[in-house]
Amino acid sequence: MFVTKEYSDYISFLEKYRDELVLVLSNEREKHQALMDSDIERLEAMLQFQQAETMKLKSFEHKRLSMQEDMGFKDCGAKEIIEAVGGGEPGDRLRELFDQMSDLAVRIKHQNALAIERANENLRMLDTILKSSDFDTGNNVYGPESGRSPKYSKESAFEKMV
Repeated sequence: MFVTKEYSDYISFLEKYRDELVLVLSNEREKHQALMDSDIERLEAMLQFQQAETMKLKSFEHKRLSMQEDMGFKDCGAKEIIEAVGGGEPGDRLRELFDQMSDLAVRIKHQNALAIERANENLRMLDTILKSSDFDTGNNVYGPESGRSPKYSKESAFEKMV
């Protein structure tokens, strides 16, 4: 295949996309570590970063699909594009980038699953602690009846007037 400017731009774009995925993987690892350390402030920062990163990845994916369509590869997967490009350096470079991106996606998914598992463990542990403690849930935990002043109780004159 003759290497066109479109192809060169596509390769450059895929390299940026791959670099972005590396950043996402790093964030997933840091989020998991924040959960392990029970570092709420760092976890909140990671979640905010993750929300922004999700929007950025959607933009990358939209641009990738648009570039593929412009190159005549609408609705084609990585395998079809590599086959169409052919062997040699162009096809090898595409294969390398697609393999890296696929590997990163699998690793990101795995790190996210670990973080979710850890968050669920933390929640179960907190639930167990709260259930086994001597908390007076009416005074210490917010609920429908917590903090209700006697003058506004169900039998109060105020509620009867309303």
